[in-house]
Amino acid sequence: AEFWDGDPANGEGAFLPGLYVDNIMPYFEGTPNQRFIARAQEVYAQRLGVAQPGPVFWTPERVIQGSTFAELRAAGFTHTVLDRTHLRRWFGQPVTDGKLHRVNGVDCFVVDPDVSLFATDDGGPQERLRELLVERLFDPDPQQAIVLVADWEEYAGHKGNPNVPDSYDR
Repeated sequence: AEFWDGDPANGEGAFLPGLYVDNIMPYFEGTPNQRFIARAQEVYAQRLGVAQPGPVFWTPERVIQGSTFAELRAAGFTHTVLDRTHLRRWFGQPVTDGKLHRVNGVDCFVVDPDVSLFATDDGGPQERLRELLVERLFDPDPQQAIVLVADWEEYAGHKGNPNVPDSYDR
């Protein structure tokens, strides 16, 4: 198998495109963001062989505002990823489901900030992660997702638990 051959049987996941320089989009609206998106797509094609990256866009650091959604739509993306805090702040309602939420014409996956891939309890995955998986398993609505973000800083032990690298390797 090649590095990126599009075959999920190799363990390859879905490719989530972003910006070439991972800048904070609201600070570079218009032409700069358009150029960063275009340059990233050139690199995906040249280095990964990915001609068309897909409909979901990774917004750097998940910093986004109303005009950013318009830029994503103009670039051909239909989906992105948000934090739960965005929806609570913008719409005043807590979001606890795993549904897609449409904001300004863009469907948004919502990151669950209360669980960690690296945190452990009693020698296994974090209890809150286990609870969330069981809740979604038995929920009568199968159209839900669990979206977790695993930062390098968290794995290195710089976010909360300094023992993460050791506990992860056990």
